[in-house]
Amino acid sequence: CIDEDIKSLMMKRVYDIAATTDRRCRVMLNGKELPITNFQEYIDLYLQQREEGPAPCVYEKCGSRWEVAVSVTDGTFQQVSFVNSINTVKG
Repeated sequence: CIDEDIKSLMMKRVYDIAATTDRRCRVMLNGKELPITNFQEYIDLYLQQREEGPAPCVYEKCGSRWEVAVSVTDGTFQQVSFVNSINTVKG
């Protein structure tokens, strides 16, 4: 049996894949297609989690290979980054 931490990590990775693969790639989780088809929609998932409403965000697609977004946090440093579609937890 898979514990909840591993299950959550695997679910997050499926969302990561949906955000970082070609938008023509349909990503399924538990038999349902995820509504995330690009990196900007993925960013919105993080920004929508605030109780006071979505955080402001500056997003830029810099050519065909780079996408960058910057937003505010609750005062503690937080970052999400990917290199070659792999989440790099330390930046």
